[in-house]
Amino acid sequence: MTSKISNINDNTDFINGLTPLVLFIEDFENLGVLGETSEPFLNAALEYIVNSTVPAVRSKKSFIEFDIVGESKMNMRSYQKMYLDQIPKLPIR
Repeated sequence: MTSKISNINDNTDFINGLTPLVLFIEDFENLGVLGETSEPFLNAALEYIVNSTVPAVRSKKSFIEFDIVGESKMNMRSYQKMYLDQIPKLPIR
């Protein structure tokens, strides 16, 4: 099954994602429950749709820094891929 999504202007293929019209910063200490109207991102979207306002984020920490974990070659196209030099011969029945 293949599907293609377009917006109201019939634009498709959002290769780099969608550019948000409203800035809402995620609070890592309050991620909420996905799908619940109290979930911060959904609540912010609903609040903006209904009232044209964005709720303020109340977080003790304004920024949490994460280390990038991985290997030096992980961004290469051939990273952890296996290739065959020759196709093995299969028995013919």
